[in-house]
Amino acid sequence: MSATGSTPEPRPARSPGRVGRPAVPIDGVVLAATLEELAVSGPHALSVDRVARRAGVHRTSVYRRWPDRGSLVVAALEHQLDALGAPADTGRLRTDLASVLGPLARHLATPGGRALLLVALADGVSHEVEAVVARRLAATEQPLDALVRRARDRGEWGPGVTAAEVADALVGAALHRVVMLRRPVTDEWVDAVCGLLARGAAAGPAGG
Repeated sequence: MSATGSTPEPRPARSPGRVGRPAVPIDGVVLAATLEELAVSGPHALSVDRVARRAGVHRTSVYRRWPDRGSLVVAALEHQLDALGAPADTGRLRTDLASVLGPLARHLATPGGRALLLVALADGVSHEVEAVVARRLAATEQPLDALVRRARDRGEWGPGVTAAEVADALVGAALHRVVMLRRPVTDEWVDAVCGLLARGAAAGPAGG
């Protein structure tokens, strides 16, 4: 009761996991902080305490959702890869491929993309992390299946060309541009690469 006799207004509710912040879901905040920490320290030196501090949450809130470091890394990687989305249906193979290569290459240039590369290239990571990386790499061509079907129906896809081969070329081009050359990902570069791949896919193996 205040001095005037009126009832004081209640204070805004706070999430038990956030430190001095309004109540909001913390999963996305923690996963983003995990990717940022991975980009700095890699999977072996990842610290849940540092992730919690970066996210502004109590470490117990992290462990309540992810009981160990491996499960936290797996969740962060899955969250990141899901965000890339599916290829667009633009009506042309060249621009459909650009809808894959552009976002992928630009993502690899971000802290989250760097984290993905560090985990994928690290030796001795947990079995759970190895499993999600292997599963995602093996499934790289699956999002391209619908793209391939559309291109084949339009006569833009030659016999003997597989989605896996095109996926390898897309990922390889992105890694070469971002990791090896450290060059910016421009619309002109994306269009040139996808034009080359589209012509190759239409021609088939060995130009046949």
